[in-house]
Amino acid sequence: MRSARFCAACLAIAFASAPAEWISGATLRFRETLKLDGLNRHDYERLERGYYERVIRVERGLDGSFSPRGPKREASPFEAGPLALVTHDMREYVLKPNISVAKWGVRWTTNEFGMRDDPCTIYKPSGTFRIALVGDSIGSGWGVGDGEGFEPILERSLSDRSLAAGGPRLEILNCAVPGHAPGQRWEHFRKIGAATAPDLIVYEATLADPGWDERRLRSVLARGLIARDQDTPYKKALDLARVEAGRDHEWYKEVLKPYRWEILKSVYQTIANDCRRSGIPCLWVLVPRVGREGDAAERSKLIDLARSVGFTATLDASNAYRGIDPGELAIGPDDYHPNARGHKLLAKRIEALIFEDPVARELLPIEARYARSRGGSNR
Repeated sequence: MRSARFCAACLAIAFASAPAEWISGATLRFRETLKLDGLNRHDYERLERGYYERVIRVERGLDGSFSPRGPKREASPFEAGPLALVTHDMREYVLKPNISVAKWGVRWTTNEFGMRDDPCTIYKPSGTFRIALVGDSIGSGWGVGDGEGFEPILERSLSDRSLAAGGPRLEILNCAVPGHAPGQRWEHFRKIGAATAPDLIVYEATLADPGWDERRLRSVLARGLIARDQDTPYKKALDLARVEAGRDHEWYKEVLKPYRWEILKSVYQTIANDCRRSGIPCLWVLVPRVGREGDAAERSKLIDLARSVGFTATLDASNAYRGIDPGELAIGPDDYHPNARGHKLLAKRIEALIFEDPVARELLPIEARYARSRGGSNR
């Protein structure tokens, strides 16, 4: 036995120290993987999924560094926590309706529709211009208290601006759900937001949009929550990828990954088409993640995609935090979600962009009255 162990040890040492030119292909890649003491590709992928989804023992700092002992967040996925209600459709989970829960030092309050928002009615009140926000964790105000997210801040500012100019009250219904991929966000709006008949839809995008649907679809398809022939925002892309039913998570990962942009295009096209059919304009807004402004080429490709499918207007707010230390804007040293100050800056930047863009500003009932109140000048 000792002789066998000695021989095995000698072989291992020889394998580890042999010159790279003596080894090739998969064998070399395997050896180099064993030698890595940092994160592999799977670790990076797991972090990108978001810290609120599952326990992660390795955390990414805002400066890109890693700590092997980051703070433990939850012992279960987000959908098993006190804020979420599990569904049996492609959304996987939604926010629980009618709750007021303190979570990680902030209060989460939802209305009867499961929106992190004030109580509202299906029927729009008289004298009100209604906007629906479709988004993810940033849109729902992850990490900040009720009323501190960019959505309620933007709502108050736009409404005050409209009322001061003699216009209607503005309200924004927050349909955002933490962790939802673009297609899930839109499916959620179809189920809870469409019936509220908004006058305008604001779609909140991030640089995580390309690839996020592909990651969520691995689980959604493996669990049989949707089928390829079902009428979902993913149908066209699933047909293109020749997705089969009854496969496991890893099979769907391999099949779907090359189609991450096609999947997102299918979702964006569905959103734009649905809005055109219903006669509701849709404003696409790219928001930043703190400390992660992203690759310029990837950002341009995403904006070009949004424009090509026919969103009514597209705004790039990804520079909202430029020039400010990320440590002053994040909710924690291991997290890219904005704190209360970050949300204020984001709301301010989005509002400025709306009135700088000739198409976007005409989507609100403020522009003509505001121009008159300023003596005919536009911002």
